[in-house]
Amino acid sequence: MKRSILLGLLAFAVGGQAMAADIHGAGSSFAAPLYEAWIFGSHNTERIDYKAVGSGEGIKQVTAKTVDFGASDAPLTAAELESKGLLQFPSAAAALVPVVNIPGIYAGQLKLSGEVLAGIYSGAITKWSDSRIADLNPLLKLPSKSIIVLHREDESGSTYVFTNYLSKISADWKSSVGQGLTVKWPTGVAVKGGKALAEAVKSKEGAIGYIEYSSSVNSHLVYASLKNAEGQFVKPLPENIEAALVSAQWNGATGFSDASATNAPGSKSWPLTTATFVLVPKVVKSAGNTQQVLRMMDWGFRYGHVTGGGLGFVAVPKTVVEQVHTNWQSLHDALGLPVYGK
Repeated sequence: MKRSILLGLLAFAVGGQAMAADIHGAGSSFAAPLYEAWIFGSHNTERIDYKAVGSGEGIKQVTAKTVDFGASDAPLTAAELESKGLLQFPSAAAALVPVVNIPGIYAGQLKLSGEVLAGIYSGAITKWSDSRIADLNPLLKLPSKSIIVLHREDESGSTYVFTNYLSKISADWKSSVGQGLTVKWPTGVAVKGGKALAEAVKSKEGAIGYIEYSSSVNSHLVYASLKNAEGQFVKPLPENIEAALVSAQWNGATGFSDASATNAPGSKSWPLTTATFVLVPKVVKSAGNTQQVLRMMDWGFRYGHVTGGGLGFVAVPKTVVEQVHTNWQSLHDALGLPVYGK
């Protein structure tokens, strides 16, 4: 069953606020449309704001307790959560997509594989007419134009997801570059921020980048179809994102640290599927603020799956939400009083 996240109301969530927000969130630009829609849908636009500063910065701010919640597309390990004093839980899932600027090519028309993406981002494939791309696209007339490789400069959850995927596909990439919020890129031009990366792809003919699916739609960019683990070329449809989530390990006891859905098995699975995560301090700075954040998140779990404008997010399984609610019961204030109760 398709479950895309509510967001048709998002355009109305900006402006008209009667007072400055006193509850703050920061982090993932990938997930910003989701949280903005949930804040609006749960009637919290006057109380909660969210800044898309990138996953790395969001982690830093929530660890320092300068915001009430952080957001990251790269899950922290159980050890990192313990050392930083944070609770982590998934809110939803969506597709990261490779986007290109090739005149005459339309959304989903160009076919790419993980091996080809690794070749492009390692500098081994430099022309769109390279035989390794042409062999995947016998019906397309690809230009002999140089590929302009673009990647994020800042600490980015999108970069983590993308490099995590490439590390699963390519042993050479895993050993020479690896995965992370930021990596030492073998080639390419660095761009700070997801919106700036989308604009850079849009403005440079021959460019390639990676952004969240809804951003590609909103920016009128062309995404590529991808070859998945079963050898099928698929598009970032909601049902293909859901198919990839089936194999993810949803273990609330470890803070969902191993909930990876990249290169998931299944004939329909979108290979660049990722959950996006919320982080809150285990010992909260303001019980009232955290309670309001949890109410907003709970609204998203309960009602945010209503089919709306099509941001491309899908709900996490109900069994995962049950684990999340259980984990919320561990949150407390400085006096040891619980923050969340059913």
